[in-house]
Amino acid sequence: MIGEELLQAFEEIKDDLQLAADDKLYFQPENGEVASPPGDINLADVLGNEPTHNPATTGDIMLGDPFAYVFTSGATSLLSAPPFLRILQIFLED
Repeated sequence: MIGEELLQAFEEIKDDLQLAADDKLYFQPENGEVASPPGDINLADVLGNEPTHNPATTGDIMLGDPFAYVFTSGATSLLSAPPFLRILQIFLED
């Protein structure tokens, strides 16, 4: 995902990333001053069509449920994806 404010910096290094033709890039407009790059998925356009109400499954979410997995190389240089639990999210919001 590339935010509008970092698009110019991203474009400078994009070729170094060796992206495949079918890689999907997401663009997050901020001020609307920059057009979405050709081929990128504009999140404002996509998310604008999504419902804003909570789904019926909201009540099924428990504090011990993961809400994200963050992939890192870690201290061992091996890929790992520790889960971030909902309870952590509550503390991070404060």
